[in-house]
Amino acid sequence: MTPINLNVIRSTTSNKFNDLLDTLQLNGNNLINSFKPSFVSSMLFSVTWNPNNYGNTKTSAFFLRAQVESGGTLFNFYSPTYATNAGLTIYKYLRFMLEMKKTVVLDKNTVLAYRFNSGMAYSYGSSRSLPYEKYFFAGGSNGVRAWRPRRLGVGSNPPKLSKNTAKDGLFDYSFEKPGEILIEGSVELRKKLIGFLSGAVFIDAGNVWTFKQYQPQTGSDYPAWTGNTQFRLNQFYKEFGIGTGFGLRFDFSFLVLRLDVGIKAYDPARQPEDRFILNKAKFWKPYAGTDPAGVVNPGSLRDPVIYNVGIGYPF
Repeated sequence: MTPINLNVIRSTTSNKFNDLLDTLQLNGNNLINSFKPSFVSSMLFSVTWNPNNYGNTKTSAFFLRAQVESGGTLFNFYSPTYATNAGLTIYKYLRFMLEMKKTVVLDKNTVLAYRFNSGMAYSYGSSRSLPYEKYFFAGGSNGVRAWRPRRLGVGSNPPKLSKNTAKDGLFDYSFEKPGEILIEGSVELRKKLIGFLSGAVFIDAGNVWTFKQYQPQTGSDYPAWTGNTQFRLNQFYKEFGIGTGFGLRFDFSFLVLRLDVGIKAYDPARQPEDRFILNKAKFWKPYAGTDPAGVVNPGSLRDPVIYNVGIGYPF
């Protein structure tokens, strides 16, 4: 339990950097909130249950962690005039997290591991926004490994088009994708191969969403279709980004080095008829063909795999 946590943010930024923050905000990234003069206070309650010493490789184990965070709660009863007089934005929010992990020892050389991770953050203050670090993100070496870190989502809303299809593929993943709701899960089969070398195959799925629908950006830099950012009970399960892949683990007892190759299987940002792209993976240079007029043909897409390097197991 952390009864009180206080942060005052004051930043001096250049005009060029401010222009970059404005561009990010237009693309659904609220990094600009991290540089606004602001006052962030929170109370955090956390519980962890680890009855079987999760992380050992000899026996099956289970791990659960839950967190509840309340930001700006005291300001519902007291108005900090010193903060408002100083022009500081006051954030009020509620944030929940739940993570469950389990390993099942199948034999002395084989382990089945799976994980479920979720979160929700809701802002009820006048700013109607969260501090940037309180948003949720999907993708990366410890999440859905077929996407670059923090680049999956939001919902089925597509990113910008790449300016150089020969280099980047169809989409431009330059911008992080913050969301207010997170759901993700993974299943991984780990097997010792020889000596300190082990192998793994895995399937990951997940995404982030917002509480309200954001107006999609349009124009020549964006796809002709638009997607959904809002979490909807009758639709969210159709918007999971699904990836699969394989990897190697170098277990030196005191240190585990990991290399994973993530391959997109289902991309919710594409048009419904083109979302299954497992058969379009490309291990080296990505490729998207164009017609004589220079228009990208989604059917010709060869999406790049993602190489993840990490320390320790992904979960």
